[in-house]
Amino acid sequence: MEVIFGRTPADYAGTVVCCECASAVGQLFVAWTDFGLCAVAFADGAAEMRERLARRLPRAAFAQGAIGSLENFGSLRVAPAGTDFQLEVWRALTRVPRGSVATYSQIAAALGRPTALRAVGTAIGANPLAILVPCHRIVPSQGGVGRYHWGSHRKLALLRAEGVDL
Repeated sequence: MEVIFGRTPADYAGTVVCCECASAVGQLFVAWTDFGLCAVAFADGAAEMRERLARRLPRAAFAQGAIGSLENFGSLRVAPAGTDFQLEVWRALTRVPRGSVATYSQIAAALGRPTALRAVGTAIGANPLAILVPCHRIVPSQGGVGRYHWGSHRKLALLRAEGVDL
C-alpha cells in the first residue's frame, strides 16, 4: 500500500466513489478518489457517511461504487485530506505496530510536541481512515480503552482482534 499524505479538503473537486461492506464490528464505508483511498469509516448508514464526506470534501461529487471497483488492493494508494498537523499525527499513527498500543502522550512526544496532547487527540479523532491509519491503537495513559470516533465498543473489538487485551 502506498501512502500519499498532503491533500487538503479544498484541493479535491473531482468524484468520490463510495461503497459499503460488512465487517465484524459494523457496516464499513470506503471512499476513493483519483488520488487514492480517502475514507474508511464506520457509520450507521450510507446517508450518514455521505453527509460526513460532503462536509469533509465540499467541492467533490459523489458516485456509488462497488468494492470490486478497486482493481488492486496490493497497490492501493491512501490519500486522506487533512491539515498539515493532522497529516503529521496520522503518519505517526501508522508507525504503531499491529498488536501494540501507544498513548496520546507518546504520540505527542514522538512528534516533538510533548505538550500538544489535546491537539494530538483532536487530530486522532479526525482520522478519516479507520483501521488503515490505526487510531484505535491509541489509548489513555491512565489505562482503559478510551474514546473512539466510531464507538469504544468497536475500538475494543479491533484491539482484541489484534491480540491486545486491555
